[in-house]
Amino acid sequence: MTRGQIGLFGVGAAAAAALLATCAASPIEVPAEAATASDSRRVMTFMYLWYGDEAGNYTHWNHAVLPHWRPIDGLAFKHATGRRFAPPEEIHAPFWPRRGLYSSSDPVVLEEQMREMRAAGIGVAVVSWWGRPDVPGTHDSQGVNTDAVVPAVLAAAAKENMRVAFHLEPYEGRTAASVVKDVEYIRNRYGAHRAVLRTTRAALGARPSTPLEVPSDEGGVPLFFVYDSYHIPDE
Repeated sequence: MTRGQIGLFGVGAAAAAALLATCAASPIEVPAEAATASDSRRVMTFMYLWYGDEAGNYTHWNHAVLPHWRPIDGLAFKHATGRRFAPPEEIHAPFWPRRGLYSSSDPVVLEEQMREMRAAGIGVAVVSWWGRPDVPGTHDSQGVNTDAVVPAVLAAAAKENMRVAFHLEPYEGRTAASVVKDVEYIRNRYGAHRAVLRTTRAALGARPSTPLEVPSDEGGVPLFFVYDSYHIPDE
């Protein structure tokens, strides 16, 4: 089965938008009018779930500097490539979060971040997901598999009337067949949760005034984004 046959939507450098979660301010006062405003399900932001606090060894706050994807543009920064940041003094982020170096698995932090996104008019958090936890190699560059955090994310989103979509991240050995199994896993494990964004191909191609979200009893399915989809072999 090819990628096109499973109806996934590829994205390229969308991961940069994950900085919203990284750089979120400390808990903010949500104006009453903002708290009750209709949040658009067409406004989405990417949210990475890989950050750890001191108890989690500051995972990803201590990320190493990666080489530039275009070697010619990376020449000016080659002296920094590979250098690992050393939290809590310095962190791998362009801004310092006022709530401190938080953990992405902290339910209180997740609720605050969902509340902040909703206050900003965002209706959908597209969360990073690194594969089925029982499959070897399904983790990011620092060994983090974010599946364990998904239940807390969905609970926080439901409290704030937010919706969640899934950003399928690359892992060792990812193929079209393994992605099919990933999608089946997410649908079976999380698809019935009320916080999961459900849509149809017709809704995605409809006029902008047509809502993206459809009720689960009308045949909607979870929405997926795929990072580096062009690197996935067909077989």
